[in-house]
Amino acid sequence: GKPSTLLLCGVWGAFGAFASTGFEAWRRQIEELGVVATAIAHAGARTMRARGRGTIVLVTSIAAEFPIPMMTGYNAGKAALRAVAESLMLETAGSGISVLEFRAGDYRTGFNEAMERKEDPNTESAWRRNNELIRSAPSVARAASDLIRSLRRGRCGVVRSGGFFQAHAAPFLARFAPRSWQLAVIRRYYGLR
Repeated sequence: GKPSTLLLCGVWGAFGAFASTGFEAWRRQIEELGVVATAIAHAGARTMRARGRGTIVLVTSIAAEFPIPMMTGYNAGKAALRAVAESLMLETAGSGISVLEFRAGDYRTGFNEAMERKEDPNTESAWRRNNELIRSAPSVARAASDLIRSLRRGRCGVVRSGGFFQAHAAPFLARFAPRSWQLAVIRRYYGLR
């Protein structure tokens, strides 16, 4: 039969200042995005190894490179999943199993409505900016199109998807700008002091 494809992503988030938010929210986020997704990828990889073929798609986020303020658990979970994807790319080379890390930017979804959020005046500018970015982001149809196109081309490795800044400018910045500059851009981008 056809090679199987396993797609892994997360749909829940917590938003708040790290120290002001109960640790359970951060632990749950990291576990769901990092540990649970890794366990599913592990089960899929074992099945695919037995068949000698398949594709594992791990949906990470630009947040793995450029953390979103007040979303520590989300950033950490996506960074963990990014590390899993890179490890699997090394381990599965030549095995018939492809690994695609789909590094998504912002898309217009209900993600922010599903966000667990602690009201805090110190987080308001970042929350407003986050909502502005979601409202002006591309539709999820674009993400689906980018992913389907990548799968049809047999791509493996990292595929970036999102608006111009997230899919093109941010990777350029990540490659050539010092980390201190990158963090300064993130602070300014989200209106943090």
